Amino acid sequence: MLSAFNTPNGLFKRSNIVGNINSPTLDTLGGFISVTPYSSPPSAEQPGPKQNLEAGDNRFSGNIILQNGAFWGVQTVDSGGRAALRWFQIDANTNALLQEGLIADSNLDFYYGSLAVNDFGDVVIGFSGSSESQFASSYAVRGQTVSNVTTFDTPQLLKAGVASYLRRDGNGRNRWGDYSATVLDPIDPFTFWTFQEWVSAEDIWSIQITELKISPTSVPEPTSVLSLLAFGAIGATSVVKRFSGKNKLRALN
Repeated sequence: MLSAFNTPNGLFKRSNIVGNINSPTLDTLGGFISVTPYSSPPSAEQPGPKQNLEAGDNRFSGNIILQNGAFWGVQTVDSGGRAALRWFQIDANTNALLQEGLIADSNLDFYYGSLAVNDFGDVVIGFSGSSESQFASSYAVRGQTVSNVTTFDTPQLLKAGVASYLRRDGNGRNRWGDYSATVLDPIDPFTFWTFQEWVSAEDIWSIQITELKISPTSVPEPTSVLSLLAFGAIGATSVVKRFSGKNKLRALN
C-alpha cells in the first residue's frame, strides 16, 4: 500500500500486508520513499465570476499501478501557483524512485489524474483541466518509455466543457472530482480507456468515456471513431467526434 504521506516534505510511505493469509498483519515500519517535495494544489480556475473549483489535495486520486516490478501513480500538486500532475515510477522491490515528472501548463490547471500503463512502457494519464478561459474539461496525455525514460506528449483536450460550475459542499468548497479512472483494455494492450468529468451545462457535471488507441510503433493512431457517453442531470447523449492528424486521440461523448 502506497501513501502520499508527507509530500510537502518529499516523502511517500509504503506499508505491506504480511504473514499467513488466514492471519495477516499490517507492517507499517519504514517504507519511506524520497520524492521531490510539492505542496497541495491551489483551487482550479474557471471562466466567469463563480468560485474556483476544488482541486483536492495531493492524495492519489487514481489507483496505483504495479507493472513489470514497478509502481506507477499520479497526484495533483502545486506547480507555480497552478494545479499540476506529478507522475512517478517506483521500484517495487527496493522502494527506489526510478523517475518522476510534471504534467503542467502555465495557462491551465490540471487535476484529478488517473494513470494506466501497458507492458510496453506506454503510459496514459486522464485528468480534468480548466483555466480562466477554459471550462472544466476532459484531457489525456500519452507517455512513451524508451531506455527506462518516459517522455510525455502535449496534453490533449478530449471534451471541452461548455459552462461554469458551482456546487458547494458543507465546507463551502466548490466541490469537483474524485471521479477519474484510466484503465488498460483487458484484451488489447494498446488500447486504453479513460473516464473523466466535464461540464455539460450550467452547474452540471458529466462523464466522458474515451477510448485511446496507441500505435505499437510510436504514436496514438489518428484513425477510428469513438463513442462518447456523457451522463448527468441532462440525461445521456451519444455524439461521435473524429480526430485527425498525428498525435491525436479519438474521443467519445
